[in-house]
Amino acid sequence: MVQAMKSWESSSTYMDNLPFQVNVACARDAKSVNLKDKMNLKELEFTWKKHAYGSEVLGQFEADKEVLQQLEPHTNLEHLVIGFYRGTRFPEWVGHSSFLNVVSVH
Repeated sequence: MVQAMKSWESSSTYMDNLPFQVNVACARDAKSVNLKDKMNLKELEFTWKKHAYGSEVLGQFEADKEVLQQLEPHTNLEHLVIGFYRGTRFPEWVGHSSFLNVVSVH
């Protein structure tokens, strides 16, 4: 289970506006990214690796939810994209009322 995360930070300098990518394989990796403390993070895209659904993937649904739980961003986030998510439920932070600045979710 390898997830890729791309994010963009808004800032006054060109270098800070360049996209970066982080790959995480488990909830512990996701937690170490520490998105919740990145106050200037405005746009975020989470993309799970595509898999054919079979018995080897069915057990990953809960693990994917835990990874997404640990990737909770700061509430200043404005745009969120989640692609190929295999979980059956989203963590509580997705759609929570504390994310008042979010103007788009895909």
